[in-house]
Amino acid sequence: YLDTRPPARPTSLSAPVLAPSSTHTLSGTKTPGTSLWINGAQRVALDNATTWSVSVTLVEGDNVFTVVAKDAAGNASSSFTAVVVRDTQPPVITATAPAKTNLSPFPLSGTVDDSLTTVTVGSVTAARAGRSFQADVPLALGSNTLTIRAVSPNGFVSTKTLTILRGSVPTLGTVTPATGAKAIAESPLTIQASATDADGDPIQYQLVVD
Repeated sequence: YLDTRPPARPTSLSAPVLAPSSTHTLSGTKTPGTSLWINGAQRVALDNATTWSVSVTLVEGDNVFTVVAKDAAGNASSSFTAVVVRDTQPPVITATAPAKTNLSPFPLSGTVDDSLTTVTVGSVTAARAGRSFQADVPLALGSNTLTIRAVSPNGFVSTKTLTILRGSVPTLGTVTPATGAKAIAESPLTIQASATDADGDPIQYQLVVD
């Protein structure tokens, strides 16, 4: 008997996103004659049941569980992902910034340990994508102190302070030949430019030929 058709994707029965303890029970429905696998490991043996239930251990922050069903021939269903958050401690903030930049606003990015934590950088609310965050922070010329504040779903608070220096943008001075000048075809052309930087930083010149 040839069986190449995968079983239907199992379903989840309203697993809460925020769990109160270090263990949690995932449950749902599945096709009869299938086993259930979570994060690549078999957690329910092949049986004819139409429901399933598995106890999982949680770590602090996001816990991601990818669930699939497999039939007797080993065909795997499409998967679904359940994310369960354990929040019993202040968030862990990971973020770095260059010592100096010319950008304003500056795109400050980093991570926290769960996807439900809100993050602000100064007065800017950061955009969230999973555990990552990014905030476009305006900088004044000179030294800027940035305070990252993370508030977890249960109200735990962490802060992290970064210092970043905003420099001035170099000013392009002279360029030769002037715009509109004519050059001789098939002959070398020398282009010269000068620029100044108020901070005295090294200057790099880039030439793009269209």
